[in-house]
Amino acid sequence: MMEFGTSSGNVELRSLIGDEDNVKDSLVMADIPGQVILAMNRSGYCIFVDTLCQGAVPNVKDSGPNDSERVCIFPTELEAQREIADFMITRIQQFLDGERDFEDAVAVEEYIVAVDVFPDGMIVDADGNAFGMDGGRVEGD
Repeated sequence: MMEFGTSSGNVELRSLIGDEDNVKDSLVMADIPGQVILAMNRSGYCIFVDTLCQGAVPNVKDSGPNDSERVCIFPTELEAQREIADFMITRIQQFLDGERDFEDAVAVEEYIVAVDVFPDGMIVDADGNAFGMDGGRVEGD
């Protein structure tokens, strides 16, 4: 069992992340005297769309600090599905109001991708594609 000592006692990592095999991939630690700060990767879901120039990229963004756009990470697949359904309802209402063509209103281009989010905000999909917090693709070394 891996344990880390802190000023307040030992922290059992198994109870935090499930098993020791994930420790190396899931933790970042800051060395602050008397403290151990654990920053773990988290899993989530992004809504992607295929583009001609960049391929698959995260599509749904929200305002971040300083009015910058940041990719939305949904904690569950159901929440991401509901977001896509909300887009669909809006587009269908726009069709009913005469603001959008039928084909455009019913076409669903968005899809859900499971991702890992690193403490620095980098988003990585199952194929190893990496994206910054702004949704831009991050190329490997």
